[in-house]
Amino acid sequence: MIWMLVIGSTVFALIVAGVIKTMVGGPPSAVTEPSTSLPPPVVETVPASVQLSDADFLTAAEPLAKAFLTAETSDALLPLVRNPETAGPRIKSRFPDGKIEAPGMVAFNTRLDVARQGAALSVLVQTDDMLEKQLDFLHTVEGLKIDWESWAGWSDMPWQEFLAKKPEQAIIFRVVLSAIEYYNFAFTDDRKWQSYQLLSPDGEHAIYGYVERGSPLDLSLRLSPDMNQSALTVLLKFPPNAASHNQVIITEMLAEGWVLDTDE
Repeated sequence: MIWMLVIGSTVFALIVAGVIKTMVGGPPSAVTEPSTSLPPPVVETVPASVQLSDADFLTAAEPLAKAFLTAETSDALLPLVRNPETAGPRIKSRFPDGKIEAPGMVAFNTRLDVARQGAALSVLVQTDDMLEKQLDFLHTVEGLKIDWESWAGWSDMPWQEFLAKKPEQAIIFRVVLSAIEYYNFAFTDDRKWQSYQLLSPDGEHAIYGYVERGSPLDLSLRLSPDMNQSALTVLLKFPPNAASHNQVIITEMLAEGWVLDTDE
């Protein structure tokens, strides 16, 4: 009898426990297991040119630089430059007969230093006329290429045409900026405007550029105490009904230096 009572009590307890579990937890089909999967990690991609070591970059860049600086036709340049679909028409407009007076290369990496800014890697080269000039490289899907626009100091409108037509829409220019105090015509109020001198890459044109004093753009253009000038890519336009042919508004700084990381 005792064993029968024990077994009966156990069976009864199990039945009660099952009923309680069903009432509290609901039917098994309603139970959803929590997901243990995590969202995929965010991977920041680094331009391949930035991943190159200085030694690997110089090994690849030197023969490319020599081919670029000794090319005598525009067709010979196209396989060497980035964005040939954009640079090609510009090269042909600069050299309409297709012939180039090659500057040559006397020395490569004359300062024994690789500069890195954004996706660009840069070295100084010495040409046949013994001038030292910066050459900028970027990595593309076809490998390392040269930025022709920065080498040529390309602007989206010839300087003489820009100064003659005085367009009021902003246009891309590569300039050498330096500090200067000059206020005249539409820019007489030095409390409102901050003035800068803008030199064309070939040194043939010097004009005055203005920004609103104390604006974020003004602060980004300001030269550090140890700098006399800075190479920049900017947007320039003339004010409405401009009375002067050499005073313009700087509307935006696109890049420090003459290399744009994206297609123009």
